Order: sequence, then structure tokens, then C-alpha cells
Amino acid sequence: MDDKFVLREAGYGLEFACPGSQASGIAGILDQIKSVAPSMTGNMAEEQLKVCARIVMAQNSQYNESVMMLKRLVQRNTELEAIERQRARVGTKQGALAANDNEVKRFTARNAMEMSHWEAKMKAYDVYIAGLKDDQTLLAKRA
Repeated sequence: MDDKFVLREAGYGLEFACPGSQASGIAGILDQIKSVAPSMTGNMAEEQLKVCARIVMAQNSQYNESVMMLKRLVQRNTELEAIERQRARVGTKQGALAANDNEVKRFTARNAMEMSHWEAKMKAYDVYIAGLKDDQTLLAKRA
């Protein structure tokens, strides 16, 4: 199976994940969720819908970050193969071997940095989504 790693729209799945949202009203909901914290004194159903929408958007953003990372990994595999082919052509020339070693080191450092950055983003999304779920719980208790 060849997965194309397709990115999702921000509101993908919103109408199914957030009961009460209408497909036609999704754009309006997405426009309304500018505030960070939900209002505990407003319309609880509306606030719950906003929080639910932010959870869906965050999950889709997290998914998209993973898709982009997977695409980079596929690209990096192609780059590594090119470095390996270059290494095979070098032979025993010390200068060429050193240059290839430097290329491998740069490749490894770039991959490690990108992977570390992706992992940090995933953790940040996890914490953000957990916080939104806590907000959902507070709103449900308030309703």
C-alpha cells in the first residue's frame, strides 16, 4: 500500500467530532474561537462547541505535522541513498572520503535536529489538547 500522506483541512471531521455543529456553520465556529480560555459565564453549549472545535483543529494540525515529517523522512531516504552512491564512487581518495564523511555528518545533524523539533511539537500539541479537554470537562460540569 502506497500512502500519499494527505494533509487535512483545519476543520476536518468537526461536524462528526463536535455534536451540534452543522456543516454550514463550521466556518462561523472557526472564526469565533479566537479567545484562548472559554467563557464560564456565557452560553455553555456554544463554549463547549468552540473548545471541541479547537481540539479538532489542534489534532488536525498535529496530524499534519506528522504527515509533513513523514514526507521529509521519505525525502531524506532518497538523499541518504545519493550520499551512499557518492561514497561508492569515491574510492580511497582521502580528500573525497573526508568530504563524504562531512556530508554524512551534516545529513545526520539535520535529521536529528528535525526529529527533535518534530518531537517537541508533538509534545506541545499533546499538552495543548489535554488542556482543552480539561476545559471541556470544566464546561460540562458547569452546564
